[in-house]
Amino acid sequence: MSHCRPGASGTLTRPPGRWSGGRHTLNDTWAWRVPFLLSSVLIAVGIFIRLKIDESPQFEALKESGEVVKNPLLEVIRKDWRNVLRALCLRITETAGYAVSVTFVLSYLDDGDAPDVSSTTTLTALVTAAAVGIAATTLWGRLSDRMGRRPVYLMGCAVSVAWGFPLFLSANTEAAALVLIAFLISYAVCQNSLAGVQGAWFCELFATRTRTAGTSLAYQLSAVVSGFTPMIATALYSATGWTGPATLFSCYGLLGLVATLLTRETWGADERREADRALNPSVEAALPATP
Repeated sequence: MSHCRPGASGTLTRPPGRWSGGRHTLNDTWAWRVPFLLSSVLIAVGIFIRLKIDESPQFEALKESGEVVKNPLLEVIRKDWRNVLRALCLRITETAGYAVSVTFVLSYLDDGDAPDVSSTTTLTALVTAAAVGIAATTLWGRLSDRMGRRPVYLMGCAVSVAWGFPLFLSANTEAAALVLIAFLISYAVCQNSLAGVQGAWFCELFATRTRTAGTSLAYQLSAVVSGFTPMIATALYSATGWTGPATLFSCYGLLGLVATLLTRETWGADERREADRALNPSVEAALPATP
């Protein structure tokens, strides 16, 4: 009632720019929506890029031979479900791990009963880690081109297994430098090392005829698990304190570690050698022969 005033006709009206009974101005209510609306520009950019990219030579050859599958989703579930399951577990480690180490930790640091870390410190640490992550994802992907997919993924999962408890111990110190390190390792190492490999590795796991269906299925199913992860982490925190989410994060890393060991290498020494010969035939004589 204190925000209302009598109008010309004697009725109560709201002051301009404010919601009835609220504390935030109308501009405040739009502030968080603007970035989401602007992100729609990315849709147009994505469509433009996709229209300019040619299909892979393998898929073009598949189309010419008339072997395109009418129902690739059904076929990949029926004939290649093991690779779908492997890719799903590999993907869960990255997405669900992010939901704990970044999404949940943000709420954890903002909780009155948890470490008293200012929102400025948290936001600075997150933005810095995200900026580093832009380059980190590309660098991890390039490293997998040189070493293979499995070694890089094994490293990322092993760090995730070991990082669960140090992550929360660093946050509990309330020191700005350690909070920054916590986000940097969680984002640029644990998450980006896996994300940088998935794009190539998942495509290489599946046959050309079911590649899109297989990778998409693994991505979407992992999103379901990841979507419930903050709620699971919150429940564990309520029951056990910070050790619950820390253990959950390490378990996701262990899941990825086991899945990596059970997934074949698709970019080993032989594949890299063949790629080098195709790109630069002049170096073929200098390359060691394949055993």
